[in-house]
Amino acid sequence: MEIPMQPISLNKNQEVKLTWLFSPLDFYVTTIKSDADLEYTSQMKNIHHFYKNKSPFAKRVEVGSLVIAKYSKNNQLHRAKIIEFNEQLNKYKAQLIDFGALTIVDAEDVYEMDKIFAKLECQAIKCSFDGVALSASRFDMEETIEKMMTYKKLDCRFIKKKGDTFYVDITADGLNVKSTLIKAKFLSILDEGIELERLVGQTVMAEVKSFNDLSSFRIIIYGCGTLFEVSCKNAENKPIGKKLSVDEVIPIRIESLALGKSFVVSPLIDTFGEAPPSPICNVSFFSNNFKAVVTHWKSYNVAYIQSEHVSDLSQKLLDDLYSFYDKSGDLLREFTPQTLCAAKSADENWYRAEIVSETQSHIEVRYLDYGNCESIPKNLIKCLESKFCKIPALAVKVYLPLNKAHNDGKVPMDEIAKLTEEVLLNLKVLGFHEENWIVDLLNDNTSITDAIKTKTSCKTITVNELKKQITDVELSQKASRLNVQKPKVNQQVETKTAKTEVTQPTTETENTQAPSQQLAPSDNRISLQASTTSPRTKAAISHIDRPDRFYLQISSSIESLYELQENIQIVAPSLPPLDDFSNETRCIVRYSVDMQWYRAVIIDSDRNITSILFIDYGNTDSITDNSLIKSMSDAFDKIPPYAIPCALPLEAKDRIEWSEESCDLFKNLMKLDEDAEFEFVCKGKSNNFVKLYQGELDVMEKFIQNGHAIRLDSITSGSKCYVSHVNSISDFYIQMESDTNALEKLADYLLDESKFAIMTDVKEGVVCSAKYLDDGLWYRGKIKSHNGDGTEVCFIDYGNSSITNEVRIVPTEIANIPALAKYCSLVKPKDVQYWSESAEKRFVELTDNGGVFMVDVISPGKKSIVDLISNEKSILEEISQLCDKYTVSALERTLQSSADNTITPETFKATIVDGSPNEFYIQLESNTSELDKVWVSMESASTWPTLETVEVGQMCAALYDEYYYRAKVLSVGVDGVTVHYIDYGNQSSSSDLRRLPDDLQNIKELAICCALQSQSGIYTPQLIERFANLSKDVAMDFKYISENSNPAIVQLFDNGVQFTENANIESTEHLKIKAYISDISGPNHFYIQKNNEIEALMTSASEWPLMDASVRCVGKRCAALWDGAYYRAEIIAVDEKGTKVHFIDYGNESYATDIRRLPEDLERIERASMLCTLDNQNERFSDEFIQKFVNLSCDDEYEFEIVKQSSPCVVRLYVNGEIFSDGNVDGNIPKSSHAEAYDDSFSILNQVIEEVIEDAIDSEKSKGGTRATNNSTTITN
Repeated sequence: MEIPMQPISLNKNQEVKLTWLFSPLDFYVTTIKSDADLEYTSQMKNIHHFYKNKSPFAKRVEVGSLVIAKYSKNNQLHRAKIIEFNEQLNKYKAQLIDFGALTIVDAEDVYEMDKIFAKLECQAIKCSFDGVALSASRFDMEETIEKMMTYKKLDCRFIKKKGDTFYVDITADGLNVKSTLIKAKFLSILDEGIELERLVGQTVMAEVKSFNDLSSFRIIIYGCGTLFEVSCKNAENKPIGKKLSVDEVIPIRIESLALGKSFVVSPLIDTFGEAPPSPICNVSFFSNNFKAVVTHWKSYNVAYIQSEHVSDLSQKLLDDLYSFYDKSGDLLREFTPQTLCAAKSADENWYRAEIVSETQSHIEVRYLDYGNCESIPKNLIKCLESKFCKIPALAVKVYLPLNKAHNDGKVPMDEIAKLTEEVLLNLKVLGFHEENWIVDLLNDNTSITDAIKTKTSCKTITVNELKKQITDVELSQKASRLNVQKPKVNQQVETKTAKTEVTQPTTETENTQAPSQQLAPSDNRISLQASTTSPRTKAAISHIDRPDRFYLQISSSIESLYELQENIQIVAPSLPPLDDFSNETRCIVRYSVDMQWYRAVIIDSDRNITSILFIDYGNTDSITDNSLIKSMSDAFDKIPPYAIPCALPLEAKDRIEWSEESCDLFKNLMKLDEDAEFEFVCKGKSNNFVKLYQGELDVMEKFIQNGHAIRLDSITSGSKCYVSHVNSISDFYIQMESDTNALEKLADYLLDESKFAIMTDVKEGVVCSAKYLDDGLWYRGKIKSHNGDGTEVCFIDYGNSSITNEVRIVPTEIANIPALAKYCSLVKPKDVQYWSESAEKRFVELTDNGGVFMVDVISPGKKSIVDLISNEKSILEEISQLCDKYTVSALERTLQSSADNTITPETFKATIVDGSPNEFYIQLESNTSELDKVWVSMESASTWPTLETVEVGQMCAALYDEYYYRAKVLSVGVDGVTVHYIDYGNQSSSSDLRRLPDDLQNIKELAICCALQSQSGIYTPQLIERFANLSKDVAMDFKYISENSNPAIVQLFDNGVQFTENANIESTEHLKIKAYISDISGPNHFYIQKNNEIEALMTSASEWPLMDASVRCVGKRCAALWDGAYYRAEIIAVDEKGTKVHFIDYGNESYATDIRRLPEDLERIERASMLCTLDNQNERFSDEFIQKFVNLSCDDEYEFEIVKQSSPCVVRLYVNGEIFSDGNVDGNIPKSSHAEAYDDSFSILNQVIEEVIEDAIDSEKSKGGTRATNNSTTITN
């Protein structure tokens, strides 16, 4: 499939707009055509609708394929081309073909492009400015270019096309963009004939003209006057960052052209900043076609050439060498092959040379600037001075694509030399291989290759055949050189082989281990394999949260980590800012404690705060300034994390979470940064079970002995298993194949029940022998519950539960055998939000036939997260295809009234602090912690110096109502100073002004000036009154319409409904709806719920990541555990008691300990509950009415009439068709379940159980507790 390109007329001006910019040498524009814009907009809408319910590619997409891909910055689907695939991350690099952007896309966000979307022409046109090179970092010029070109109509002249790139001339606001950038020294004029692509792969002599750091410095290549901006390849691995001196001439290898067409290079210097003692590099080839002369023929297909542009330099160098060496210079004493020298030829001239071989009296040398060889007496060989080493070799060896037809065929070299003697030839590059050039030489369009063929028995060969020959020759020559340099056996006098000493292999045979691959120091991989000679590995604890969450650094890797950190500090400041803030994105972050840069991964992100985890240490931080977060370079990204996430294979005894005492014990036993030892118990992909030792102390046993914990069984990744019982995909049990004999022995042991006494004192949690009524056999079971109907047990060696009528006591040693059924949950792919019913059924089908699987442990635990592998394929490959790739839009439409009035993903929460619809101030809820910090800092303002000189616009601390606030001076007059309180928005006169410290001046203004969106710009008195009645204490939802204007234009949402001038009050007020009561405090404060489709999406919440304590802040949404189930919640308090949450889909509140990160799409969906108050004309409700109201059933659906849209919403309640109000209470009101009269058919035992439950509920109410029930869609107090 191909997409047509737009027809572009050359040398004609067209109006364009800039769509994407990598640099002035690599950017994209689109032509401005109204019809084309409409067609493109229409296609974007069609793509959105077409792919709404489509599944992404099931298989890997080939590089170069045209696809539909989701762009993370706007969350929309676009036409794209696959550029690259990262198998480890399962992500694609794709280019959006309609505006040029490169983006990283998750595999689940890539769709097959339907041919109907391939008809529209590609909108983005790739462009470049001609005849220039980058002389500054593209990030340095970004701001200037944006001001000139962004959001403007540009006048563009397409000059020529080369490959897929148009070379253009662009004018913006009357200014020529290229000329402006040249004047600003962002671009330098390229010498005529230079092709940037041709320089890639060459080693050149270059002069360093300026140096910031290894990621940004400037060079001039020898033989060219252009200034190039370059960056060092793998800068983080180079310990030479401070060694490149300005004006220094060094050999540099040009590795590649990076994004934006800047060179990525490798300086060929050692760690001390010195050039290596290797031959001088050749003069550069700047293009694929240029004029040259042949200075020497080495063979029929190998010649040395000099480019025309070095002819003057060649003569000057000859003169300089003669002037210096004819009168001075030191004789060379050692004649090692490849040593550089100055040699006096038979023609009495001195030349730069390289030693080829040595005899007793003479040295054979090859002249660097001509290519020919000569035998020179030793007394005419001198040391080559450093100033002559900075000039590249002027004669370059080239190959012609020829081969002899017969191996014994003689080639007349004299005749070949005559073909090129004293002739200026045209050189045409055919190929470049291992620093060797393959060319053809042309004399008046006559090929020298063809001429040699005519005069000799040679034949032409392909470039690829010649490349293979060159490789063979190079290897042979290297072997010969190494052989020459070996010390000869029985040699009477030891000969030194300076700087090329070869270490011989050792002959020891004691060590039989296979040799290990030596890795670069900064790329040391952390081996998660324990030592083969000792099960324990030395490590340091780098971070501790709890016994089930801490991080280890292997001791042997610490030095590599230090080296990595040094490199990060050098490179980080010049790295580009991060543009992808999605979870699990790796980045480089400056830590707020020590202000150093570290590698990190994003664990949570919203508009104003980004929570990260430092992957080499394990601790976390919250970043409020995104400029402190940089993109991670590929080289840093390839190095695995040095911090290994670990857990002890334990669970807290008699508690859901670890006690503070247990955590303190662990921290006291395992001091941070102190050496300890560990061994792996179970390796997972996201967590690891380990045993820890402090000296001879087994830390795990210490916890068990002290009564803090009980042991958890673990699963060995890679072992074989059977699925023994399935409740669901997220709740099943496996038996290990290795436990088959143990299962059989247990079954035999329990077969004769008569040897075990009947258990009369039945207690929950006790392991017993229980009869399975379906087959009449006995199995080990753990008692879950017991009542008159029987005893519910979980058969711990199989995983299923059942009611039995007989349980017996088993010996302690039998009871203490670890459960042979392992509790598991299948790992869920990222694009699957919940398992479909068909997936659940298929999972049962695949696992119910006794098939053997290999278990792959993702995260070990009480319930291990695993993958099941059969025939080398994951079971996920089949069942995930039966799940919808979940999008939230359908559910949002159900929960929200209309598309025009819904709260979009761009909304944010804020509190109104001052003003009216046309100008009011808000405080972002995400800035609460910042406000608190400022408040605390301002408490000492009375001690600060008085502001002596007051100027308009000056920042200060101003006294207002006995407190000091940050303020800005608005005016100075005889009546005093008027100030604006920048964190609250109000203004007043103040006579007490203090000097504000610099750190407080640098904090942004925390009150944002806004205006309510209005079509007319006029606000009616009714709307102004409604706005004034809005609560100033409750955070509401806002959406920016124009964030950068002053004031910012916003939309306001009150209880999910847009607050607008033309809000149809008649259509919402007095509207009757049906809903459930989800939480009751009283008739003046209760929550109703129209529906709750969210609950079905929360079933897998136990698999979601835990929310780190460091990111738990007021207003943050989460999933909170209550009574065995997870519910959406919002944090309302974090204090010494813990974290208090408000269950947003029900209305009640509680402290929660198990709090997990809510997926972003579920976080966006508006709450399902609405706060209400009952309409009442009286001042208060009667006690009798209040009692009857709170006894209303939360399980029945009622009719409500909205009287007033406010917070809380004023409603009327109808029961059995009649209004339910104080003074008009129907006697047949449905009561809550615990207030209903008991049915005579209930047994006495059931009545007792009901009363016990009721007593427990009343007891919880009296203590102020709440409970979330999972048997319905309600949460009740």
